[in-house]
Amino acid sequence: MNSELVSVCLPLYNAAAYVEETVRSILAQTYSNWELIMVDDASTDDTAVVVERIVAEAADARIRFSINAARLGMVGNWNRAAALARGPFIKVIGQDDLLAPDCLEVQAGILRRYENVTVVTCALQVIGPSGREIMLRKRLERTGEYRGDEMIRRCLHTGTNTIGEPVAVLFRSATLGVTDLFEPAITYCTDLDLWLRLLARGDLYYIGEPKASYRIHQKAATRALEGEVVADFFRLVDRVTAGGRFRVSWIRRIWLGVKVRALLLARTAIYSLLARR
Repeated sequence: MNSELVSVCLPLYNAAAYVEETVRSILAQTYSNWELIMVDDASTDDTAVVVERIVAEAADARIRFSINAARLGMVGNWNRAAALARGPFIKVIGQDDLLAPDCLEVQAGILRRYENVTVVTCALQVIGPSGREIMLRKRLERTGEYRGDEMIRRCLHTGTNTIGEPVAVLFRSATLGVTDLFEPAITYCTDLDLWLRLLARGDLYYIGEPKASYRIHQKAATRALEGEVVADFFRLVDRVTAGGRFRVSWIRRIWLGVKVRALLLARTAIYSLLARR
């Protein structure tokens, strides 16, 4: 049975091109006890016009839409949307991503069943601008539970986000007990920072089947300067290791700096190529 309210947070900025498809995937969920919170960060395109039409056509009381009077930026808008969430389970979804029809049902069921799990994630179907399926991305070896501290160490030691993009993740909103879920000081590894803080208080459950789609296109393929991303990753590392529970040696830090740069370049090149398909 559907029980706990799932808050789907959809932060928006110049999202007119894909937001309707994203919302339709949420409306099609087999799990009915959800709310959709859309916050437009003062877009300069027709996002508000498109969303207001969708809201009017859907006539669904579970949908809420607001527009920021001034731009808050990505992290600020994510926190604004999350602050409006009323459910014990939260999913933050990208404005051009999609959910499989049973995504919320499966993921919410796992959080209800496993009280020790604070984060549930899944494999992703990577799609192109037109929605064409490009590749299946599986980040972990098997479906099932993973210890939270094991996942933290894996991310710190490999320099990669092995948990996944926000669209893949459903988490417990009360786990951290803070006002701003997303840390403004972490600008490029924002989602990973939250996943690691959640995993410091519980475990992860991974679903090996894709329950969401992550869209790549030329705009999404644009990345920040290497040095900025590397510095941001080490800000995250320093936050995680500050309590002394986790350690990263200076040799590992050097290796991680090289690897993060290499992964960034590779990802940018691959996304730029695939986004043309």
